[in-house]
Amino acid sequence: MTPIILIGAGAHARVVSELVHAGGDYEVVGFVDKGPPGPRADGVNVLSDDTLLPRLRGEGIRHAFVAVGANDARERIGR
Repeated sequence: MTPIILIGAGAHARVVSELVHAGGDYEVVGFVDKGPPGPRADGVNVLSDDTLLPRLRGEGIRHAFVAVGANDARERIGR
């Protein structure tokens, strides 16, 4: 499966994570969020904030999905 990072770690991100898992093509390897890093109930870690994205790309993770529930924030982040 192809690794993917989800940007956001709230309720909307949890739904997106479930959909990604159900699709079977991608594996959510972590979330980036402003909140504190650490494990989540679904077993996937909040890694850090979005400043970590360049390092993750350097480690070979080429896919990310903006999983923030607020439409205006999702649009701003996705640009």
